Amino acid sequence: MSVLPMPPPSPIPYPTGGIRRILLATDLSPASEGAALQALDLAHDLCADLLIVSVIDPGSLRLPGGRFGARVDQVRSNRETAAQDLVSRGRSAGVRVSFLIWEGDPGEA
Repeated sequence: MSVLPMPPPSPIPYPTGGIRRILLATDLSPASEGAALQALDLAHDLCADLLIVSVIDPGSLRLPGGRFGARVDQVRSNRETAAQDLVSRGRSAGVRVSFLIWEGDPGEA
């Protein structure tokens, strides 16, 4: 599991009774870019933290016949790079962002 450290708390307090954290589950594919931008905008507008979670399903990396089309560590590395970019964009906009990458069955994670 990879976790990027949280920055120090911002001086903006949480709104009383408001949403404090938004969860975005994503595979970081180009198709999910719009959802990521929406989540960043929403977190910014609500002064909420954004927790981004991505699950690598090793079973989905297998080709017919049992061979792997990609190694889990390669997929993890690609997602970490994409995650760092997303976290950087969020933090530059003033959003507290953290990211988790898990391995396993997405339905069980």
